[in-house]
Amino acid sequence: MTAPETSPLRIAGDARRRWSRAGLFVLAVLTAAAAGAAEQAAPPPDSAAPPGGAAGSAAPRVTPWLDEVRAQRRAWEERRKAAREAFEARHRATDPWGAAQHGAWEDEADRRRAFIALTDKAADAMARYFAELGSNAARLV
Repeated sequence: MTAPETSPLRIAGDARRRWSRAGLFVLAVLTAAAAGAAEQAAPPPDSAAPPGGAAGSAAPRVTPWLDEVRAQRRAWEERRKAAREAFEARHRATDPWGAAQHGAWEDEADRRRAFIALTDKAADAMARYFAELGSNAARLV
């Protein structure tokens, strides 16, 4: 037995099929766009140049897109810092006792962070380790 043309079940089934087709179409378009963007963003590496950049340069290639993302991130961090400072100023003005307690807690946390900080010897050893790992990374993969 089939449902009549105007039954709610029939209408819901038709709508579900239409939306699933639309979803598949959007998914296909986005996948094609992503594949096209990936092909444009990543040109094939030059066999004479190392993967990080041009031959003879140790600095990796930086794209204008990456510069823009970094600039946006810096601007966001500056806005966040300004908002946080404004909040702390309001907090100090409205609740000086609570602000003093929070400041004492922050000082204690800073002392713990200073205790946890790496010594120069440990930082140098880690730098040598990661430099060696970077030079041998191609062989590891």
